[in-house]
Amino acid sequence: MPPPPLITATQALQGDYDAALVRIEARLLDLPLQGNDCIFNLRSSNTVFAAHLPKTEAGKKLLAVPVDSFVRVTGVCSVQVDENRQPRAFRIHLRSAEDMVVLQRPPRWTLRHALWAVRVMGAIILAALAWVGVLRRRVQSQTETIRAALESTADGILVVNAQGKIVTSNRKFAEMWGIPERLLATRDDNRLLEFVQSRLKEPAAFLARVREACAHPDS
Repeated sequence: MPPPPLITATQALQGDYDAALVRIEARLLDLPLQGNDCIFNLRSSNTVFAAHLPKTEAGKKLLAVPVDSFVRVTGVCSVQVDENRQPRAFRIHLRSAEDMVVLQRPPRWTLRHALWAVRVMGAIILAALAWVGVLRRRVQSQTETIRAALESTADGILVVNAQGKIVTSNRKFAEMWGIPERLLATRDDNRLLEFVQSRLKEPAAFLARVREACAHPDS
């Protein structure tokens, strides 16, 4: 037999290949449902058509073809016409499982996989935001507890980190040294040391003790 011609869906809809053995390359849209016949829906350009094959002939080979594969189908073209005898649709009747050849398998990362990944990431982000909210409330509660403890003591307290930045202080500390709020707001320990030197009897000894403490934080 002569090889069947390779035609397009547009050519098939013209009706010239009705009842002829043809080949068409198209994208597989879905796998057939359970039934006596396997009906594969395919798309070529903007035209959707069906390829039919008895289930007994399809076997596991065609049922395992991945959706969105680019395939070549060979079969008898059957054109359906309307009441005016104008072609409106067509289908391809396959003869065996060998009449569908996979030309290109779909990429592993498909739109369905991407949507699934987006849903999973969305759930993870929502869970993370909920957990951050819980942690934030806990930190705020503990901060308020620490702040209440700092303000309830009769001692002046100043907390400075290893970089010389003020972490926190209580009102008693500012009152004892007469430090204005604008100076505390700078969070600069060096500026506080400069400010309090005029109020000390031995500023050099005091600064030496402070520098020694900064040089040996463990002690």
